[in-house]
Amino acid sequence: MDRRHTERTAFSLDAKIISEEETHHGKIENISEDGMEYMITSFIQASKDFTPEKRIELNFKTQSGET
Repeated sequence: MDRRHTERTAFSLDAKIISEEETHHGKIENISEDGMEYMITSFIQASKDFTPEKRIELNFKTQSGET
């Protein structure tokens, strides 16, 4: 059973995930008031590139074209 506090909205947007000045391509798969789920579609070294204490930047365009 899913115990989320806010409802998630499913959709698909192309995105760029930036960590430590490295850009990775991916997709945003759903979003809510509390967060979002994204999938990285380019090769990464997960243990090096994405650790809980690292900050990431997520860039995407909405369906209306706004970045």
